[in-house]
Amino acid sequence: MIHSSAAAAEADGFSEDEFSEDENDDHFPKPAKGLVAILVAVAVAAATCIWTPPLRDRATLDYVGAAVVPTTILLATRAISFLFFAQRACVGISRRTLTLPLTYTRGSAFRNRTVYLSGGDRLSTFTMLTWLLQTVYFLLATTATALRLTEKSVFFPFELVHIVFEVTWASSHLVTTVTTYVLVPSALQRQTGDIPLLQPDQLIMHNANVLAANIDACLSKMRLVPHHAGAAALWCVSYVIFTFAWGSSRGWVPYFFLDYTLPLRHVLANYLGLLFVALAFFFFGVGLAAVLADKPFSVVAAAHAALVAAIVTTKRTPPKPAPKID
Repeated sequence: MIHSSAAAAEADGFSEDEFSEDENDDHFPKPAKGLVAILVAVAVAAATCIWTPPLRDRATLDYVGAAVVPTTILLATRAISFLFFAQRACVGISRRTLTLPLTYTRGSAFRNRTVYLSGGDRLSTFTMLTWLLQTVYFLLATTATALRLTEKSVFFPFELVHIVFEVTWASSHLVTTVTTYVLVPSALQRQTGDIPLLQPDQLIMHNANVLAANIDACLSKMRLVPHHAGAAALWCVSYVIFTFAWGSSRGWVPYFFLDYTLPLRHVLANYLGLLFVALAFFFFGVGLAAVLADKPFSVVAAAHAALVAAIVTTKRTPPKPAPKID
């Protein structure tokens, strides 16, 4: 059925001027079978690394509830973080519509368009999925810290808390870095007028995640285990596989650098680049925790503050003005 009004087109995720009958066919671009096989193999390898017995490091579980500040302060900080992340997730999914302009690389089989995401469609972005994972982390971490205060021996997946922290550390830094140094510069070159990524709600979504991760690491002395790098890799690769299904059923993918319709060498280069950035931040976290292990709190706090300042997205680069209409 062809939508005849702007409201109907927007409700279906497209702007009226870019909506066409082609959007209703069942012939959206599909990823090459070889590409899917490569990504599945990488995901299996990453999962195997996480659960291989010699790669576990139970000594790090002590850091789930340890703190350089009183544990009650750590508990309060984590509880506040959970409430903030949960509230923003609910608002983002239920009340706000995200305007997402999509401009793909020349040669792509996907068509440039603007999509309007609301409700469950917001979960198509890596930012929102990572935000939800961080919400889960702060819920688990708050519970774990409260249990440590009781000093009772109870069953709780402390190891899972630790692994989720490691994944959110790597993915939140990936989100903020890619937004600051890839998505925003690209938007400034390709768009005119207001840039959605520089709107207040988007600045919060792309900055609060990495700020919260660094505050938690600073206060809790949480450290990353090198052998758990597979968890961060699995999270990122799983999202790429998810975009295969999304693009095949919707006719678009949320990010131009995840376009699987480009030549295979370009696709693999983009995927490997993103995976490299995620793992680079993971191992940077490993090294940072080791270096700061015996340092005073002031030095630890300054180091985390410097990291956040280096990658956060700001409005320091003004958007290009919209063309004047005579």
